[in-house]
Amino acid sequence: MSVSDSHSIQTFPHEVVRLTIPVTATFSEFQADYERAVPALEVDRYEQLKKEQASWDVVRQATEENAPHSFIRYWDTDVYSLMKLAAESRPCVEYLMGNHVYAQRMFQYDPSVMLYARSR
Repeated sequence: MSVSDSHSIQTFPHEVVRLTIPVTATFSEFQADYERAVPALEVDRYEQLKKEQASWDVVRQATEENAPHSFIRYWDTDVYSLMKLAAESRPCVEYLMGNHVYAQRMFQYDPSVMLYARSR
């Protein structure tokens, strides 16, 4: 980290480890399995909780129900539909997944963790 005063830009090196996991299923089969295991965020439900100013305990309970394996899909995009314009032939989908209850435990100490522990 390099810091000269409280108004200067700070840098924080961050190492990333990428996992490569071999699978025997087809892309479509694996995608379907993943999306069943990591359900999408129930947007309407969380919007209602925000409107109601629900307690964090209520949010925790809703998250447990939404994320039976502790993870929620917040966003996805079909990368392949764009890459095939460059003559690429391998299917690819990009996901943003996480758990805002777990993220909050880190956020309380340093909000910049949201760069790595995503939630929306």
